[in-house]
Amino acid sequence: MSLQILGPFEGSGLNFMNFSGKTLAERYAPFNQWGMLREEQHLWPFGLTHDSRRAMNFGTQDYLGFSQNQAIINSVREFIEKHGIIHSAGSPTLTGRTVWTDQLEEKLAAVLKQKTCLVFPSGWMACFGAVSGLINGKDTIVMDALAHNCLQLAARLSSQNLYKFNHNDMAHLEEILEKSRQMDDKNGLFVITETLFSMNSDAPDLRRLMELVHKYEAILIIDTAHDLGVIGEKGLGLLETYDMHNEKNVIICGAFSKAFGTNGGFVAGPEEIRKQLTIMSPTYIFSTGASPLQCHVASKSLDLIFSEEGSRLRRRLKELVYFTVDKFHKNGFTVNGKPTQIVPVLIGHERIARMIFRNVFDQGLLINLVEFPAVPKGKAIFRFQLMATHQEAEIEKAIELMKVARVKVEKEMMELID
Repeated sequence: MSLQILGPFEGSGLNFMNFSGKTLAERYAPFNQWGMLREEQHLWPFGLTHDSRRAMNFGTQDYLGFSQNQAIINSVREFIEKHGIIHSAGSPTLTGRTVWTDQLEEKLAAVLKQKTCLVFPSGWMACFGAVSGLINGKDTIVMDALAHNCLQLAARLSSQNLYKFNHNDMAHLEEILEKSRQMDDKNGLFVITETLFSMNSDAPDLRRLMELVHKYEAILIIDTAHDLGVIGEKGLGLLETYDMHNEKNVIICGAFSKAFGTNGGFVAGPEEIRKQLTIMSPTYIFSTGASPLQCHVASKSLDLIFSEEGSRLRRRLKELVYFTVDKFHKNGFTVNGKPTQIVPVLIGHERIARMIFRNVFDQGLLINLVEFPAVPKGKAIFRFQLMATHQEAEIEKAIELMKVARVKVEKEMMELID
């Protein structure tokens, strides 16, 4: 299909990947024009400016509601008034570390039962930095096919010996690990995955995964961004199913942008990784360190997460998860994955999904439309994201809006066919 005739209901970003030309206009005008067509039809869900405090906000990842937690807000005011420091003003490899960086790293390492921890300015940078700082071209990488962009990109840049196993398929993982060890029994064999996949709301079998890591003398890098602090009786997410305390070849990455209500990320593991990452991780060396204020907020959130208040919020969030999934099912929707705070509502055809998005967004409902290539073609979803601060009434109202919009759109589609 010619790029020039792509309408707002057609195509995806992949249609515009092979751009060419000498000038910016030549290279990017076709994609820009397609995007503008979608914007004109209120079908462009990317980069929207919105008020995250709107009554029906089911599109943000503030799972415990900490970005609006009054205790945390008050502590921020007190921190600024007392210390007057809001910027690290340097690379953490040089002068960008502060006492608040040290405090946060020590607390996180203790919670995760790891020997050391390094804080990064963002979760993306932490995961990218862990892979790129610890892996070289002689090593082999075996990663889940649906691992996050930061892990995928870092892996491609770190080694040509890169293999992907079918999503959460431990049998396929073992097949690749066995062949990899037969080809190279001297260098690093890295397994890369996540504890909770945000597009599918599913998780790997961590016990089986660790059995394979031990069997093939591999090193595991695992991203805990979406479930640390949010899921489990202790708040450790999938890590509650396996004790990592004595593991010597496990790297735990994560983000503060979900449960912690602020920006930032971390890499935790055995003591041997600390100096390696400090001078070998590009996103650690060449970026300004996490600010004192960031570290303070993350530390305050960490205290709340692993307190009785955190336990109460997780219980409340779990109640809302089951309530929401049940309501979607009763209203004729299909929900993918296991019940978590991420509720992937399957819509299917991209045209239908875009039309439903336009309808509900114009009525004040904030949800995320996820379409190809982030999900398979014809499998568009709405990523309905819950916070512990949501109420049942607003969840019911949101689902009703989605149901009415779907009926309306399907009727319009049938009329077009007729």
